[in-house]
Amino acid sequence: WCCARPRVECNDILTMLSLRFLIIIPTLYAIALPMSLSPSRSQFVSIVSGGQSPSPRRTSSLGYDNGSEENYTRQDLRRKRWNLLSNPMAATTALASTSSPSQHDEIKPIYKFGVLTDIQYAPIPDGHSYSGNPRYYRHAKEAAEHAAIHFQKEQVQCVINLGDIVDGKCSDVERWGGSVTNTDHGEVLEEEKKTGGISAGHDAIDGVLKALSLYTGRTLHTYGNHELYNLSRQELAHKLSIPFKRESTNDLVGYYDYLLQKPQQPSSMKVRFLILDSYDICLLDRCPETSPKRQLAHDL
Repeated sequence: WCCARPRVECNDILTMLSLRFLIIIPTLYAIALPMSLSPSRSQFVSIVSGGQSPSPRRTSSLGYDNGSEENYTRQDLRRKRWNLLSNPMAATTALASTSSPSQHDEIKPIYKFGVLTDIQYAPIPDGHSYSGNPRYYRHAKEAAEHAAIHFQKEQVQCVINLGDIVDGKCSDVERWGGSVTNTDHGEVLEEEKKTGGISAGHDAIDGVLKALSLYTGRTLHTYGNHELYNLSRQELAHKLSIPFKRESTNDLVGYYDYLLQKPQQPSSMKVRFLILDSYDICLLDRCPETSPKRQLAHDL
């Protein structure tokens, strides 16, 4: 830069170098801080061993292991340790807490709840998402089962499912190398087969809900675009117990609330969950002729 700008002032160079110095110093400090506060240097070094960042977690991304709880726990631990590098302040807190396990054991939550999202099960062979990420479609149901077992073991008071319980490819499983067997919707599927596609959306959702039923508490469902690729809102109301309301525009919307008011520890605090309908204004499953929400989505 200095060669390209021979008239640069000395003060400008000093300012530039000072700024670079200020950027480097906090970076080094952020890297050194967790190491200095960790119980042992070897413990921190073990966190970064391998030099590779774990792949981004998806509900169905653990298809390469044998599905045991031990392997799931090991993968989760590795990801948590890697996160200590990307967030130095979190690393400081986490590592400091490991040095005093007795204090950590005394901390008990007032409320406990679980969160699920993007299970995206489909009865088709493994493949890739539209963005190229590896996908283990059939294994997603097994991953959901592991989650339900974990929630039951932890005795969470409710579970929130954030949507996309099945994958959009369920709407035409034959196209993606799958097949439909043991279905209760034979007549519908035969009609769809004549028109060129077989939908397994109903049975796919039933299969995932059966896996999630290993958790016996309350599950608060919402829905995403992948559900709408397979089922209507009326059908989702029945399958997922979403209390859809019909507005004056004749459009169904699925928002509701749930009050959690029995704390596990003495407390006067109550927690209210607000479940929003993120597909209120959208093109999917809205009447092209009469729905103002569909028209608004089209304009957007």
